[in-house]
Amino acid sequence: MRRHAYLGNGRWDEDSTVFASGLRNSIALVRHSSGTILQSENSVDLTTPDHPYDEINVLRTGGHYGWPYCVDLATPLPGWSAAQARCGQRDRPLALLPPHAAPLDLIYYDGAMFPELRGRLLMSWHGYRRAGGRIVAGETDGEGRPLTDIGGRYAIYPRGALSYPAGAPSIRGKVLTPGWDTVAGRQPRGAPVVLAVAADGSIWVTDDRNRAILRIARSDRTP
Repeated sequence: MRRHAYLGNGRWDEDSTVFASGLRNSIALVRHSSGTILQSENSVDLTTPDHPYDEINVLRTGGHYGWPYCVDLATPLPGWSAAQARCGQRDRPLALLPPHAAPLDLIYYDGAMFPELRGRLLMSWHGYRRAGGRIVAGETDGEGRPLTDIGGRYAIYPRGALSYPAGAPSIRGKVLTPGWDTVAGRQPRGAPVVLAVAADGSIWVTDDRNRAILRIARSDRTP
């Protein structure tokens, strides 16, 4: 990740400095009002369904987050020895996400429609494998850093859950779109990409596989 200094009047310095490195496929980035910068990592797409895990990283100036040497907490990728990878010297992820979840967007919810979600980190998991196709809301602290639990489980399609590795941090939160799998004759599987919060607090999401724009909102009908 490179940083371009802002010069004012809509102008940015053409020269840049390296802010952080060792990152892979950093499609989802978000900056909290406190200054915290989060990156969600799409890890390498190996053929194994349960490895490697995707990540949430808190970025810092000069940090190195492992790619292309390490995945998960401290696992050398095939082709690198432990001595070459030096995983213990890399910045560890704040939390692991499910394997192949493919996080493509991160936003902080600041709307009024869902007060229980205010301040939470919304994530779109686009992945085509069994852990993807979900929107997740993670709990955060006052600096926008996701709260974590050790271990835990993540949901998979068509049903069930799998465990994170022992001792691994996972994000504390909940799935907002349970059951978004393919149901013959009723619905396709979701493929969320970009998230946005509208002025009324509803959550809008693009779905590229189904060429759809979806709105998540509370009903305005009274019982």
